Formats: sequence, structure tokens, C-alpha cells
Amino acid sequence: MVEARAKNSMILAGTRREIADEISRLGERGLDFLIINMQCATLDATLERMARFADDVRPKVAA
Repeated sequence: MVEARAKNSMILAGTRREIADEISRLGERGLDFLIINMQCATLDATLERMARFADDVRPKVAA
């Protein structure tokens, strides 16, 4: 699910597969780069979130 927040801004939400599929669709529509804010309340939590994305979402994104 993608929710528009502001011009050129959105929230990616859903299962890991749904998020990966949406990122892939954005790439098919010409997306050159994606900035993802993964900031949490603590550094450890932020690093954990980044690791989960790298392990669980990124490999599912079409090249």
C-alpha cells in the first residue's frame, strides 16, 4: 500500500513482499533513487530496522 503524503513523498506500508513489489513498480516507472527514513528512537533499533530491510525486502526488489 502506498499512501501519498506530500508532493514527491509517500509512505510504503504492507508486507515485505508488497513493499518490494511497490519499489519495483516505482523503478519500472522511472524511479532513479529512493531515500528511506528508517530512523527509530534508538540507534540499535534503527540498525535493526535497516538490517531487516536489507535482508528481507531488498533481495525481493526487481533489479
